[in-house]
Amino acid sequence: MNQTMSKSGTKQQLKLPDIIVEAAMVNPEGKASRIGSKVPNDLLNREWVQLRNMTDRPLLLNGLELRHMSYHDSPDGKLVKVLTLQGQLAAHTYLRIHSGIGKPRIDPKRRIIHAFVGSKLQQFYYQIARGDTIAIMHPRGAVIDQATYDMPVEEGIRLKRVPPVTRRWLAHPSV
Repeated sequence: MNQTMSKSGTKQQLKLPDIIVEAAMVNPEGKASRIGSKVPNDLLNREWVQLRNMTDRPLLLNGLELRHMSYHDSPDGKLVKVLTLQGQLAAHTYLRIHSGIGKPRIDPKRRIIHAFVGSKLQQFYYQIARGDTIAIMHPRGAVIDQATYDMPVEEGIRLKRVPPVTRRWLAHPSV
């Protein structure tokens, strides 16, 4: 658990959320050349966000929403829904959500469940023209966790949560 100082100068414990935005591939190879046009499904599925169950117990995900920052309706950006989550995520397991269509599968060695947005729009979700924020939200709108990344994001580079986790930042692992 991380510590922070309160306004009164006393140490307080920061509690990590049960589920976090842990990693993302927001600029897979070939993405930049396809912006604004229909994207083949295999390329869409190379764009993904990975969530992580930080607990020692399964988490019920029903109704939680994966959101990202969209600038279509607001110049300052607005968190818009990508997907409503369903099901359960086992303890210390990862949920990798790909942007395209596919059949869910499990990688038992790496404890990764692969899921798919199933978008028929054939467009990418995550920003590469400017930074983006990826959030896990409660159905009533409260943010459970979020992580932000800035530009530029090199093509084919996986972003990872920067320690401490409470920092809420995604960056190239070498940063």
